[in-house]
Amino acid sequence: SDPEDGDVTASLSWTSSLDGAIGSGGSFSTSGLSAGTHVITASVTDAGGLQGSDAITITVNSGPSVSITVFVDGSATTESLSLCLPGAVPVPEDGDVTASLSWTSSLDGAIGSGGSFSTSGLSAGAHVITASVTDSGGLQDSDAITITVNSGPSVSITAPADGSGSNVGASVSFAGTASDPEDGDLTAGLTWTSDLDGVIGSGGSFSTSALSLGTHTITASVTDSGGLSAVDVITVTVTLPPVQIVLTSIGGEDGWVRESNENSNVGGRKNSTGSGSSALRPGDHKKDRQYKAVVSFDTSQIPAGATVLSATLRLQRGNLKGTNPFTTHGTCWVDVNSGGFSGNLALENGDFQAAAAAVQSATLSNAASNGDWSEGSLDAAGLSAIDTSGTTQMRVYFDLDDNDDGGDDYVGYYSGDNGTSSRHPQLVVVYQP
Repeated sequence: SDPEDGDVTASLSWTSSLDGAIGSGGSFSTSGLSAGTHVITASVTDAGGLQGSDAITITVNSGPSVSITVFVDGSATTESLSLCLPGAVPVPEDGDVTASLSWTSSLDGAIGSGGSFSTSGLSAGAHVITASVTDSGGLQDSDAITITVNSGPSVSITAPADGSGSNVGASVSFAGTASDPEDGDLTAGLTWTSDLDGVIGSGGSFSTSALSLGTHTITASVTDSGGLSAVDVITVTVTLPPVQIVLTSIGGEDGWVRESNENSNVGGRKNSTGSGSSALRPGDHKKDRQYKAVVSFDTSQIPAGATVLSATLRLQRGNLKGTNPFTTHGTCWVDVNSGGFSGNLALENGDFQAAAAAVQSATLSNAASNGDWSEGSLDAAGLSAIDTSGTTQMRVYFDLDDNDDGGDDYVGYYSGDNGTSSRHPQLVVVYQP
């Protein structure tokens, strides 16, 4: 106002120390002020040429600008990957405020701060990652990208068991499952391979009889829609089927050995030429001397390197003399030795008391009638005593040496000298090639 001119508001001129003239009149608005501190001056000149003015200071804050500088929007990554997310924030008034950035995930909340950070803690799913900052003037800016975290699939082989075995040509059944947090059930997408045979099947289950001989590393694998893969691995060993052979005894090395005197526990008489129904006669003599039988087998017919799975001694009963010792003399034992008991394959008196590689390795069953077979399967020690490169001998005797009845008590068995080969002692061997 002016004492002479009155209200001169309409004649006001407005200037900025940074931008020059910015307006006129009693009021105006502008969004064109540049960033910085402005001295704003309103001035007027009256009719007499006198001037008046007023000034204020205004700071214009242009606000921060946030930019996430890596990871294309929509990127995919894995749950275990360490993410490095850098951002840059220039502010005209405050300078670089990058260190003040706050980072959040739409799924996990606050995940980091500052210009860059790494995390392996993002949960599976699609994340909207936001970087935001507020400057000293209270203005805020943010930038956002979308990242999909793929947690990866899992695979489990449910059959057969790890370390299983099978025979060549036998059908082996395989089964497994696969799943993924994002894709769900991926079982149908399983691929099965063998390190020996290549691809052997697909899907959740299949059977094959085409596995080759050897130890296979079997792998079931799957890949999810995000390109992540998972596997499970087992081993399966394919071998040749077990082989059974029936060995018959060597007649010239079979026979019985009789104790020299009651309770002497040493052999005094032998017979390796008998071919009748009591050529082998475990039990006792009428003078209460113990009888033991010895049978000999050529076990070199078992291939070198084979694993003997079982061996069963079979003796055919020819007759019974006196009381059946199976009812009075206790267990009928079988000792096993690699080679001859006395160091000589020919029957010797010393075979009666000679040491054995496997003592009481088997027990013979009671053959109920003449023509029936007594049988006994060797234990692990007996199997180990079988000489696959030579001869194996077996000694048969009862637990009680004699029953002091003054009579012959023995079971007569046929030897390998008998004229009918079907009566010869047998060793039934099952081995794994």
